[in-house]
Amino acid sequence: MYGSDKVVSLQKTLLEEQERQRKVESDRLAYQNRVKQYAFFGGFECCF
Repeated sequence: MYGSDKVVSLQKTLLEEQERQRKVESDRLAYQNRVKQYAFFGGFECCF
């Protein structure tokens, strides 16, 4: 019983880490998109 509890705990920890990594990547992409959008509108603004 004790061994299976450790396996379940490890699986839960790995799943939580994967979810955290997905959130980090999602946040990074959102930030990059914001920067690109600001750069685009800034360049657009300079033309007019």
